Amino acid sequence: MDEAEHALAFQPAAGAWRLLDGPAIDHTLGDTRALILRFVRQHPRTRPKDISTALELDDALVRQTCTRMVDAGQLTKDGAGRYAVTDPVGQP
Repeated sequence: MDEAEHALAFQPAAGAWRLLDGPAIDHTLGDTRALILRFVRQHPRTRPKDISTALELDDALVRQTCTRMVDAGQLTKDGAGRYAVTDPVGQP
């Protein structure tokens, strides 16, 4: 059986857990990182300007956040300055 991580949310009224959509990491990041991660997952090999335009975020904020996400192992950056999502074992 393959190992997998899933995000869950407890529903107190029902006394049960609910499976959340998408990868678990999307639910543990801050809002800006989660937005960028979702966008880059759908548009691999994209530039910060394209991300900031599509998400209506400040250019400097996107560049800085992407750099920090590379440092954290969440994104990879190629020689042309394009970003992609890092898979769970660290390969784009």
